Amino acid sequence: TIKEKESAHGTFKYLGGLVVGAGLALSLAPAFAATCTTSGGIRYCEQSTANEVLNYDETGLTVPIYVQGTSIAGGEAQATLTLNDSSITGAASGHGILVRGEGASLVLNGTNSVTLNNTANDTAILVMGNYGSGGDASIVVNDRLDINVNHAGMTTADGLETHGVNSSIIHHGQGRIETNGGNAIWADASNRAEVIIDGSSVDLVVSGDSNNGIKVSSQEAVVDISNTSITTSGTSANGIFARGNNGEVNVNVNNRTIEAAGYD
Repeated sequence: TIKEKESAHGTFKYLGGLVVGAGLALSLAPAFAATCTTSGGIRYCEQSTANEVLNYDETGLTVPIYVQGTSIAGGEAQATLTLNDSSITGAASGHGILVRGEGASLVLNGTNSVTLNNTANDTAILVMGNYGSGGDASIVVNDRLDINVNHAGMTTADGLETHGVNSSIIHHGQGRIETNGGNAIWADASNRAEVIIDGSSVDLVVSGDSNNGIKVSSQEAVVDISNTSITTSGTSANGIFARGNNGEVNVNVNNRTIEAAGYD
């Protein structure tokens, strides 16, 4: 069920009982400061004590960041990252942004970009909430986001990607997501997955075989997009691929252009 809430950043949407637009914690549990270190050109942030809820806010970041709801003491906990006005260039391998835990959330405010050009790079922005006993995963883009992933010959180097019990990617802004080696957007869940784009102008440009503009896979799959241009090229490259496993598929498209120039 999609609900709405007013905040300082505008009206944001909810996935069930999970706030995915207002940059809030995934529960009312107390939050603690993160412990951050840098290694191999990547910033790693974890909670200091096992099972603490991790909320981290960063502005002006230029290197990849991994926010992980785990610690050297063991245990999984919820993790939330709010990122503001950052321009991230990938390290020699890995992701641009990773948030993972027993429930995970990412909120992007202002103008943000992620560029991955190394052959060992993976998905640009990955949020995984299915650790421990499992939780929800969400990405919310409130303003401008530009992503460029160049990993030709792959199918796993996506632009935006979520995995969780319930999974949500919501784009309220504008920008371009370009991938050569993966889907532009992929939401995956065991229960309900959704992709909502209701911003002013979003371009999804995808190259390579078996890579989609938008991919949604779950028991219940939902795609609701407006003011979106999708261009794909390659064999089995779909503009929108939505799969409901023994469940329901809902696709709603307004004010859009979809061009699939490949085959099959």
